[in-house]
Amino acid sequence: MKTLVYVCRHAIERNDAEGTTFPPITVRHADGSAEYANSVHVDGPCDVIHGGPLLDGTRVWVETESPVHITS
Repeated sequence: MKTLVYVCRHAIERNDAEGTTFPPITVRHADGSAEYANSVHVDGPCDVIHGGPLLDGTRVWVETESPVHITS
């Protein structure tokens, strides 16, 4: 099952406006759970896709079946 990795533009805008540091990268797992990060590493092949939008408006994302490690 595929994992999606994408950047939440709204988190970046909120961080800029409010001086916060909410992690803007979302890692959405095949089971529907999500993790948030400032940096990730994809440990294998992946595809960068422009399409959608996904349910939350995302238009560009990384799709992989490889392990994704949150690095910070």
